[in-house]
Amino acid sequence: MADYNETELKLRFLNSCDWERIFASPILTEQADPLSFRVETLEAQYYDTPSHQLQKGGLAFRIRREGGVWLATIKDSGGSIAGLQQRAEWSVPISEPKADIAVFMDTPVGPRLAETVGEETLIALFRTRFDRQILELHARDGSIVELAADRGEISFGDEQLPILEIGLELKSGHVGVLLQLGADLAKEFPLLPEWRSKYFRGLQLAGLVDGDEAAPPASLSFDDTEVTGTVLARILISCIQQILVAHQQFK
Repeated sequence: MADYNETELKLRFLNSCDWERIFASPILTEQADPLSFRVETLEAQYYDTPSHQLQKGGLAFRIRREGGVWLATIKDSGGSIAGLQQRAEWSVPISEPKADIAVFMDTPVGPRLAETVGEETLIALFRTRFDRQILELHARDGSIVELAADRGEISFGDEQLPILEIGLELKSGHVGVLLQLGADLAKEFPLLPEWRSKYFRGLQLAGLVDGDEAAPPASLSFDDTEVTGTVLARILISCIQQILVAHQQFK
């Protein structure tokens, strides 16, 4: 069972050929652990109740096969600023791809999940299928980042949306490393911040949420309880977001 908070910077490719080209960039090769590189094909099914109680409760239920093992995963909605996503996640190995909240009852999210779903059953919503290239990066300050480049599609009935994105997940260290790495890559490749998770885009495809293609730059407000490091990180996120958007508009 995995229980952790995920911090990830997600960027969207504008050119499909960059999905492969980006791994040859000196920005990555200088920090990469070459033995960590691998390619996976991932297929997942997302679920909710008929009345969409999980969506209303800020939770996503996914079943995906990883490394020959079926995993049921619950993610909360968390938050996203300029493509930097922070959210809690719980994963449990299961013997077959059957959606059942009972497998989470011994996890911290169990009571919340049971209250949210109530007596309803879970039904299939939409699917994702994509190829993922993975590489581990070691920054000079000791921070470790996992880079995952995804290419595939989200499917709902006969409708599809493309997946063409890169995720930089902080495994250990400082969030500033993610921001700097994202900014450096955006100087070499046409990339835009991706505010929307695959789950949210699937909801859009299914007609369950509204949302514009691009969100406006985040407005920042601060209060006296925030520590200096948090304030600086939020300022950096906002600045990088606006730089990336401006770069693509005037390139």
